Amino acid sequence: MIDFRSIDVARRLAPLANAEIVNPADHKDRYDEWRTRQDEGGITMPWEKLSGLFELKPGTLTMLAGYSGHFKSTISAQMMLSCMQQGKRVGLASLELELPQIMDQLIDIASATGNAGEKWRSDFFEWTRGKLLVYDRVDAIRPEDATAMTFAFSDMGCDVVVIDALMMCGLDTENYGAEKDFTQVIQAIAKSEQLVVLLVHHARKPQGLTGEDRPPGKYDAMGSSNLVNICNNLLMCWHNKKKAALKNCGAEYDDDEPCLTLNVLKHRGGKFEGGVGLWQHHKSRAFCSTSHRRLKPVEFDR
Repeated sequence: MIDFRSIDVARRLAPLANAEIVNPADHKDRYDEWRTRQDEGGITMPWEKLSGLFELKPGTLTMLAGYSGHFKSTISAQMMLSCMQQGKRVGLASLELELPQIMDQLIDIASATGNAGEKWRSDFFEWTRGKLLVYDRVDAIRPEDATAMTFAFSDMGCDVVVIDALMMCGLDTENYGAEKDFTQVIQAIAKSEQLVVLLVHHARKPQGLTGEDRPPGKYDAMGSSNLVNICNNLLMCWHNKKKAALKNCGAEYDDDEPCLTLNVLKHRGGKFEGGVGLWQHHKSRAFCSTSHRRLKPVEFDR
């Protein structure tokens, strides 16, 4: 191994670095190509209040995190449906849910009824043909299986890959170096394949009886802070458990308070960081942009 601490070694290696040092004035074409890709935009989010503020861009890794039971999978399902409605093919590895459970969740959200009829369910299954591929396995997998799967989804024409969740990818939770290495590889695959990769992850368990009353921050994701540093974007879910408890027991509650807050805590290359409030639909498990709770069902291609 080369000793990077040696000044003499650094001097001898300096000529090798010359090829990597450029004059920006000679690379205006690269800038123009980059600007064109930026102007083309990415995949819009399913909540109109984020329109123009946050998009999913090809070649990026987005972490979606939150406390256990704070609707991370529901939020990711809404994002998947939005991607499919925008003509993108999605590859999903939901390593904690069976295929029927995955489809039932999607149908619940997509129908906006919570009780879709048999004809609607059949039509929905056909609508997903060519739009959705599922890694049909419910179990912890090895890290090398997860990276191979991501490449396989790309080879099968997927634009978006959802991995739910990081803890199911066979990594030693005490080995922060392994988590960092895995996340770097996934980010590199996203970049090389120009994929949108959504990585679902858990926030650290909050302390005390009222710990969940505080939304998790940027560095509350489980594992090393390097995970957040590697990701292009970080979205953090926080469900208002106090409001939900009052509502469920028939007590008075303030419905002007959002049911869930989705915080954009990191947005590499973007200007917006901040939280948006969402309200849970009365009939579906989905979340809506306003307290009016309007949710439009998926319209099938005819």
